Amino acid sequence: MQRTSVLHWDGRLDNRNELLLLLVDSLRDDTSNSALALAVYERWGTNGFVHLIGDWSLVMQDHGKGTIILASDFAGVRPLYYSVKRACLLIKSIAVCRRCNRNLGS
Repeated sequence: MQRTSVLHWDGRLDNRNELLLLLVDSLRDDTSNSALALAVYERWGTNGFVHLIGDWSLVMQDHGKGTIILASDFAGVRPLYYSVKRACLLIKSIAVCRRCNRNLGS
């Protein structure tokens, strides 16, 4: 199956070994944290994010469904900031400067 999703990942997984066992048939040759997160999404959709234990945030663009998903761990340790202006979506995982903070929704 050809992947139709693009993942931007920032984080670490504390349960890599468990996920590797669950997703061994879905990973192809890549066993990175981002590949694990993508395999979780492809198997269980957004409901599968509960299986990602650790500090993380991600942006998923699913071309097949025409959606963009922003998600982070339950504690929000790695927050996402976003702004939508003139049909353009701007996303950051850290607020770099005060000027950027002013423009970003929280």
